[in-house]
Amino acid sequence: MIKTPIQKAGIKVYVLLEREDRFFAMRRINTGFMDGFYTPPAGRVDEGETFIDAAIRETKEEAGITVNPEALDLVHIVHREGTERYKGTFWIDVFFKCLKWEGEPFIAEPNKSDELRWINYNEAGYDFGKSFDAYFKQVFLNIQKGIKFSIFGWNDEQRVVNLKEAG
Repeated sequence: MIKTPIQKAGIKVYVLLEREDRFFAMRRINTGFMDGFYTPPAGRVDEGETFIDAAIRETKEEAGITVNPEALDLVHIVHREGTERYKGTFWIDVFFKCLKWEGEPFIAEPNKSDELRWINYNEAGYDFGKSFDAYFKQVFLNIQKGIKFSIFGWNDEQRVVNLKEAG
């Protein structure tokens, strides 16, 4: 029996701190990836960390606030092929919505972000950059529709397949 190699994927978490149909985002700088574009608090899941632990850590590191695990609501998961410098890699992106936290969000890493905004879901995607523009627009549309899982990329096509709609 021939064994097929197991696909390895990086895992990222995104935390949508939501207030009045807007979410908190920071403009990235000095990171070498998506600099100049706005993103919610996000980051890779470290070795031995749960999705929840990573979401709490990243939100504290980037926005300076404390989030309790019970306040995180899983709203979407994406299995995607990497773009740009990550071409040929695979990622699992886990999106949480958070409506309650301790403290007021601010730029806690001024060496990595230089401006904050509360972005309306309807305008989301416009400030995120060419390669992620369609991706983020589709993710936020999926979240608004209550779609929990989607697939993005593969075969050099930037497409999104929603399981609910794919049949």
